[in-house]
Amino acid sequence: NDMWSRFLLSSPIFRTCDHIDGKLTEAICMTAIVPTYLEVGEDLFTPSMKAENMFILISGALGYTQVIQNRTVHRALPKRRRGELDVAYVDTNDDSQKVLHPLCWLADAILWVPWTFQGTATAISESSTLSLNPERIVKVLSKRHALMQLFSDYRQVFHEKLSLLDSVSLTDIGPCIPHCEVYVGMQLQSRVMLGVPALRILKQRYAFRALVGDSLDRLEDEIVKGMRVLSIDGQNNIERIGRTV
Repeated sequence: NDMWSRFLLSSPIFRTCDHIDGKLTEAICMTAIVPTYLEVGEDLFTPSMKAENMFILISGALGYTQVIQNRTVHRALPKRRRGELDVAYVDTNDDSQKVLHPLCWLADAILWVPWTFQGTATAISESSTLSLNPERIVKVLSKRHALMQLFSDYRQVFHEKLSLLDSVSLTDIGPCIPHCEVYVGMQLQSRVMLGVPALRILKQRYAFRALVGDSLDRLEDEIVKGMRVLSIDGQNNIERIGRTV
């Protein structure tokens, strides 16, 4: 289970929550994650299937083809901000298929909204994934009121932004909505909750640099007042997302 934590923490929201509650990751890995193994040619999911779990590819490679109303769609993946879940892929001879590699998240939207798979993911080599069950994650969070409120706020903003996307933009690969776009739309209490652990990391890193101290004090004031959003990305780097007012 300890091996699985690094894959879970490649997500900015789970990385941040791990800093808020150091036992959350262990609890999720123990109760909400199951490994899945695929032989060559085996489908992980197919279009129009109702999603019950999301997946993190941890070894091997998957071919992914997006399908919309019985037609395949080939498009460039959206550019990610630094720290977003990175999707490494190469186009195959079939220009409608992408090859996905380890650390790719699939159907993460199921964590926040009901989801139907938008394409087909098929193993093109022996592959392993981690299957995350959202209902079991909610059960873990039910004992952590503050984090449950944080996830509920994230879910609401995610749903609002997802409803604005057209059908071509709905994909099973990576996050449909970058975490930074969700963060800035969350309530002040949630933004402060997300920013405090990030600020703590900065203070630890620059503890012996006096000139930085004043800047961090100003940054803390901006976070508390809701003027700035601070984020911890999946690699434990700190990013200032920007002003919210």
